Amino acid sequence: MRKSYLVTLGTILVAILFVAATLRSGNPPTGWTGAGTESTCNLCHSGASPNSGLGVLTFSMDGGTANYTPGNTHTVNVSLTDPTQTRFGFSLTVLDSNDNAVGTLIRTDMTNTSLASSNGRQYMGHRNAGSFNTWQFDWQAPATDVGPVHFYVSSNAADFNFGTSGDTIYNGIYTFTTPVASEPCSRDIFEPNDTIAEAAALPIIGIFESAGICDDGDIDWYTFNVASAQNNILLRLVAPDIDLSAEVYSPQNMLIQSQTAVANGEAILDMNNLATGTHYIKIYNSSDASSSENYKLFIQRRNTPFIRSATSIKDLTSETSFTVYSPSSDQLRIKWNAQEASSYTLSLIDVKGQTVLTQHLREGKGSIEKQLFTGQLKAGVYWIQLESIFGRNVKKIAVF
Repeated sequence: MRKSYLVTLGTILVAILFVAATLRSGNPPTGWTGAGTESTCNLCHSGASPNSGLGVLTFSMDGGTANYTPGNTHTVNVSLTDPTQTRFGFSLTVLDSNDNAVGTLIRTDMTNTSLASSNGRQYMGHRNAGSFNTWQFDWQAPATDVGPVHFYVSSNAADFNFGTSGDTIYNGIYTFTTPVASEPCSRDIFEPNDTIAEAAALPIIGIFESAGICDDGDIDWYTFNVASAQNNILLRLVAPDIDLSAEVYSPQNMLIQSQTAVANGEAILDMNNLATGTHYIKIYNSSDASSSENYKLFIQRRNTPFIRSATSIKDLTSETSFTVYSPSSDQLRIKWNAQEASSYTLSLIDVKGQTVLTQHLREGKGSIEKQLFTGQLKAGVYWIQLESIFGRNVKKIAVF
């Protein structure tokens, strides 16, 4: 016997919605992220207005960076929480400012994420929507800088009623750019010379050159050449209204001398009998302040050593004591404890009373340790003199 069935339009609509909800809970449809002319999930899912619920949509790349690096692969994390809902999903695509697909989305979690393509765009989304609400995947940036890139995300916090009602949609757009390259000092003719590989050659002609430290992180590197017949060098650093430090390195990249020129003051490094070859100078800001003024650098060389008249080294008393030790055959370390901040002059004097090494220092309170490079000294007896406003102290050493 033939049976007749009456199927109402309402029954058909319920069935369609049930199938649609079931299919979309597996993998999200493409083209619903809000990118360009796309709509978002709230076109089909009804409930509270988008982004008005109690939930939070969170997006991050590489743990919180604001930049992408061309050609690099970045890790992306998306999470959605809502205390009033029990089922979660999302869909995402990446476009440039001209609404063109950019980079490559890479699926790394085969259990909880899905990847699809449509109309030249990639879409990363959930897989088998459920209580799982945190998703991770990779995005490979384009090989070149294409300007800002935008991650369009539309997510759904659902009530699991097997329909599209009672859901809350959370949408977001997250923009990333390439890092902005720092501008070199516009007033500094030697830039870029921020690394030893970029060190600018300085002519040793006995005149001042002018350069600038643009900010706290700026470092200036220079080179000068020492010939065998002219291996006695004097370096003079005149600081602007901030403290600047100077360090001189040997051809083997070993520290020879270092001094600090206090604000509006100067530091003088006189170095005798240097090894032949290319030496390096490092100038950097040793204070927390910044300056718009330039510093000046003066380099001079001569055939005979630079000589300073030494003060008497006999019957000296001092409130400052220090210890000397030698961690290697070509350097000395001098340690002392400063009761108050002060300026110091650390000198090495030979048996003729001539100062062969000098460091002018500005130090704070507490334990202080400084290094003298002695590799260029001739064997013999020397005196180390430490002088400050508290007095002078001298110790005798032998260099072999």
